[in-house]
Amino acid sequence: MRFRCLTRYEISGLSMLPTLHPGDYVVVDCCFYKKQLPKVGEIVLALDPRDRALVIVKRVGGFYADGTIDLLGDNGTESTDSRLFGPVPLTAVLGRVRVCYWPLSHFGYVR
Repeated sequence: MRFRCLTRYEISGLSMLPTLHPGDYVVVDCCFYKKQLPKVGEIVLALDPRDRALVIVKRVGGFYADGTIDLLGDNGTESTDSRLFGPVPLTAVLGRVRVCYWPLSHFGYVR
C-alpha cells in the first residue's frame, strides 16, 4: 500500500478567517511532521479532540512539557479551539496546511 503525503481538504466554518475562508481548498502535507515538530504559528490539520472522526484546521498556539499543544483559530470569536477544549496531544496533528489552491483568488502559500 502506498502512503500519500499530500491530501486536499475543504475549509468549512469561520474559525480561520481572515487566513482561510469557508469553501477554500487547501493542500495538506501529511508527511511534514514525520521528522520535525510543528512550530508555533503554523497551520495544521488535526483530529478534533471532541470527536476523533472529525478533523479541524487550526494554528499552533503553544507547546506544553507534557507533549500537548494549543490549537487556535485565527478568528477567536468564531472558533472552537483549545480555548474551549484545552490542549491536544501532538499525535492528533495530521499534517501541515501548505497551499490554498481554490478559489484562484486565494491561491498561494498558507502562512
